[in-house]
Amino acid sequence: MLELQNITVLFHPNSPDEVRALDNLSLSIQPHTFVVVIGSNGSGKSTLLNTLAGSLTPVAGTLRLGGRDITRRPEHRRAALIGRVFQNPFSGTAPHLTVAENLALAVRRGASRGLRPALNARLKASFRERLRDLNLGLEDRLDAEIGTLSGGQRQAITLLMATWQHPELLLLDEHTAALDPRTADQITRLTERIIREERLTALMVTHSMQQAVTLGDRLLMMHRGRLVYDAAGPEKRRLRVEHLHDKFQALRRADLLDPSAATLLHQAYV
Repeated sequence: MLELQNITVLFHPNSPDEVRALDNLSLSIQPHTFVVVIGSNGSGKSTLLNTLAGSLTPVAGTLRLGGRDITRRPEHRRAALIGRVFQNPFSGTAPHLTVAENLALAVRRGASRGLRPALNARLKASFRERLRDLNLGLEDRLDAEIGTLSGGQRQAITLLMATWQHPELLLLDEHTAALDPRTADQITRLTERIIREERLTALMVTHSMQQAVTLGDRLLMMHRGRLVYDAAGPEKRRLRVEHLHDKFQALRRADLLDPSAATLLHQAYV
């Protein structure tokens, strides 16, 4: 289980420009749940993922994963527990290494260093089999530098690398946003398949309202560092794009009102 208790993250603390990127945020996510996270720019979505990954440290609160307190655990020590795919298809891989060499790095993620060879015939056979399952023709490109692949091919390999060790948590940071619509749809379907087949716990940040209503078991909407809407089960399945647009419009109107009126409007729509 993933548990956040009263997590607060500040930018520019103790200054006139102080921002509460996460504001006393509490959240529990059961294992094997696929959660989609939406929100306007500056709502705290990426801050949430960065805090979970360990690249940001909260000033208050507790973060637990699988019963372990990882609040102060540095990012590199979370690598064996958490996989991540970024928006940029060229992030998360070493462009001048081959496909096989990048996958070998994923196999060794979180392991102690040693003198064993990173690549051997058995590993290459395993890589070829897993790549064949992607149906992208990548099983014949093990020796190609990963920087020579298309954005979609590279994002597919990054997704495979992030999930190779069956992480306790998978973070997807708008990972289809930089792709053309056809490729984005292909990677989205691949993502959903891997999450279901591997029974992963995943958080996916997206700006796509269509993805928000069609993907995942649970939907979280963030605003000003807080959770303002949480839908799961039948409520999640009934959601439509227009419902989310209405909620976004209500939040925008609330931002223009005085605090008391904004609270009433927020409660009425959320």
